[in-house]
Amino acid sequence: MPLAPGFIIRSPQYSGAGTGKGLLVRAASQIAFNFSPKAFTSSGERAELEKRLTAALVAADPIIFLDNVNAEVVRSNLLAQIATENPCAIRRFRENTKVVSITSSAFLAMTGNATTVSEDLARRFLIVELDAGCEDPEQRRFDEDFRLTIKEKRNELLAAALTIWRWGRRNQSKPGLALGSFEQWATWCRDPLLALGCPDPVRRISEIKRDDPLRAQVVEFFTTWHELYGERPMKVKELDIRLCRLADPQERGSRQSLASFVARLEGTRAGGFVMLRIKSPSKWSPSSYALKRTE
Repeated sequence: MPLAPGFIIRSPQYSGAGTGKGLLVRAASQIAFNFSPKAFTSSGERAELEKRLTAALVAADPIIFLDNVNAEVVRSNLLAQIATENPCAIRRFRENTKVVSITSSAFLAMTGNATTVSEDLARRFLIVELDAGCEDPEQRRFDEDFRLTIKEKRNELLAAALTIWRWGRRNQSKPGLALGSFEQWATWCRDPLLALGCPDPVRRISEIKRDDPLRAQVVEFFTTWHELYGERPMKVKELDIRLCRLADPQERGSRQSLASFVARLEGTRAGGFVMLRIKSPSKWSPSSYALKRTE
């Protein structure tokens, strides 16, 4: 498919090692592509992640597998582009002025303990939670080799998946929740599974957005603003110092950082509010801002 959402398979932070996150990704890759994916990790630095993603795109494997992204908030403009643009443009290594077009239908998979995504990635990934229900998942015993079972039954499992897909193409299913940019995936892959009684994974996007620390910061900022001023228009210089600290906790709040933060929030909707900018009639007077309820 030209476009499909990526998947995050995550576990609890301190008891998630050994739950089988990577095993699940490898099983899906084995069934779909008969291919063992090459996993790479995140260094925690945004620029380095972009380089590793570029290398993975150039390799043109059927799956891009970002593994062991533990206790990290992932932000990446390139990863967001890969998920919703096909073909996408990337910059060649060591050539700052040359851009090449890459066509990729790779399956995007990310695993980790307590992993979250932020900004535009929130709507581009679906979450799978794995919890072994014990403190030391790696010590569990199983009666069979899961990888070997998947490999031996690959034809049977692939045939079952294709049968569901074919049934969905020949019968019109009741659509689930809309997911912009991934309409074909929703109709071809998700809707037939809903008809068979599976839950809609798109419902979990609201949970992903809720867990986004940047979004949570904005919601707290809006809530505090409304508690202090209601819907009255306010200039930045009139705002309480508590809002300064919420806007820029690392620097413990400054008027300059607060002004920039509020300006970026113009038109933002979060927590049941929307930030509106009220331009001053005077050329030299600063604008005012008002927080209005949307619900």
